[in-house]
Amino acid sequence: MILKKLLISLSLIVTFATAHAQDTDVNANATTTVVSRPDLPGHFLFDLGLNSGINTPEKAWKKGFWGSRTVNLYYYHPIKLGSSKFSINPGIGLSMERFKFTNFYLLKDTLDNVEQYDLIPNRVYPGLKKSQLVMNYLEIPLEFRFDANPADPSRTFWASVGGRLGVNINTHTKIKYKEDGEMNYLKEGWRHGVSRFRYSVGARFGVGGFGWFAYYNLTPLFEKDKGPSKTEMTVLTAGITINGF
Repeated sequence: MILKKLLISLSLIVTFATAHAQDTDVNANATTTVVSRPDLPGHFLFDLGLNSGINTPEKAWKKGFWGSRTVNLYYYHPIKLGSSKFSINPGIGLSMERFKFTNFYLLKDTLDNVEQYDLIPNRVYPGLKKSQLVMNYLEIPLEFRFDANPADPSRTFWASVGGRLGVNINTHTKIKYKEDGEMNYLKEGWRHGVSRFRYSVGARFGVGGFGWFAYYNLTPLFEKDKGPSKTEMTVLTAGITINGF
């Protein structure tokens, strides 16, 4: 519910800014409506990346390639450093991350400790089709950026390094199974031992509106002694990034 409200609010802001950016130019012969780009003091950025676990539980943690992905939607407000080619870019946004388990294991609390979670073989749901761990974060990124030609950012080479602070606003498991010819979906909506906060470092580079990115989470995915096999695994995400100038 929180995630839906944030996405709706973000969409309303963009819609209002676009409508407000329309102006009318009247001359002697005709009336021309000029629709210009929203005059926002920054830009949006979209990431699509694939997740890899580092120091994962060796036997149980078998992830799917495309099913283990991340979508980031950030808004940045660049602060120019004088007349140089460098800028500081604080921002805010959402990160939507998931892992798909190809061995159809289920992330469940252990019988002897409800505060510790393990990946266990499926013996509950017949015809299991999908087992995923889904996490959503509210994030504050901060990047130090270089633009080869700041006067034409839509065509020039650029690169940035920085980090982000994220707070987990929603975590759940998603299970899809078929029983008696009917497809069923089940969500279990608690944190499953996932860390409430995370700290990451990352880098980006590209030309114009297209580029590549990578983020490494310094914080373990699960809180201490709460993840599968009490893992201290971390997550590396890499993929493509699209800038809007």
